Amino acid sequence: MDYNKDNKGFVCWIYNFQRTRKPWMALFLVCIGLLVGSFFCGASDPLSMIIRSILAIILLGAIIAMIEPKSFAVKLIAYIFIFLGVIFGLSYTNESKTLSLENFSFPFGLPLNEWMPAIFLPKSAEISSSLSVVGFIGFAFIGAVFLVMILSWFVYNARSSEINPI
Repeated sequence: MDYNKDNKGFVCWIYNFQRTRKPWMALFLVCIGLLVGSFFCGASDPLSMIIRSILAIILLGAIIAMIEPKSFAVKLIAYIFIFLGVIFGLSYTNESKTLSLENFSFPFGLPLNEWMPAIFLPKSAEISSSLSVVGFIGFAFIGAVFLVMILSWFVYNARSSEINPI
């Protein structure tokens, strides 16, 4: 029995959906919206600057996936960027109480506040606890959605290799 016929079950639907540009464009638009919103709300504390840099990592993953969403290698690289962004996002928003103007760092140790001070230089030391909670929930949601997508991708391919000789 071929379980991988088109539109037969949740796994096949997710697999076929992620092979289009729609989920990647949705992630791209969400990240752009959050970045633009962060500029207009005027948040200038260290956590806001770090969240901007993490959203840029996730945005890069979405852009990479939109290049060729059917390619295994391209999608794998995109998933790596997205999950790195989610892991960094969950980590930094969870440890937001220890951040200050003196002791904060961007993901991968990049000195973004020196390279692009207009975008990433924090001006306020006060960190909003609501930003920490909302950021944590947002990164957890993005991570959960893309975890389902990558698991469906692996399950679909595993079932295909059982049915069709490689």
